[in-house]
Amino acid sequence: MPIYTVKLPNSIHRGYDGFLRNPEDLKAARVEEALLFFPEIAEKRHERGGALSGGQQQMLTVAQGLVRRPRLLMLDEPSAGLSPVLVDRVLNVIGQLRKRGTAVLLVEQLLEKALAAADRVYALVHGNVVLEAPTSEANLPQRLERAYFGHEVQVSVHAQTVQQ
Repeated sequence: MPIYTVKLPNSIHRGYDGFLRNPEDLKAARVEEALLFFPEIAEKRHERGGALSGGQQQMLTVAQGLVRRPRLLMLDEPSAGLSPVLVDRVLNVIGQLRKRGTAVLLVEQLLEKALAAADRVYALVHGNVVLEAPTSEANLPQRLERAYFGHEVQVSVHAQTVQQ
């Protein structure tokens, strides 16, 4: 039985279930999906990354991570260099990703914003986990403060350990 091949335009390479079959089309669709989160980047898609502002570069970095549709997205200080409005947008994106089933590991200094975006919190001091709790815990901000500031601290001026 002969096998017939029909070359279709890239725009209609979809299976019966509607999923894109052509790898280039799939990549383009994922790029467009990622850019929906950050319209400022979509408008500048033909510019070099180095020509973008610091905040736009941060958004571009997050968008690049989204293109691969990771099961785990690790973000280190995604709010760095962003205006408060854009910080909220990035955290909104994190919330949408979580709803889609993407796990997010977020390292962030904006405590209230991070707690609002997270299910669980882990506090590290000198590489050791000193607190692990659900973000729904009522006294979590106070526990975090004690975890970070209520431990022994080396004071170099007197070369002694002082209990805070």
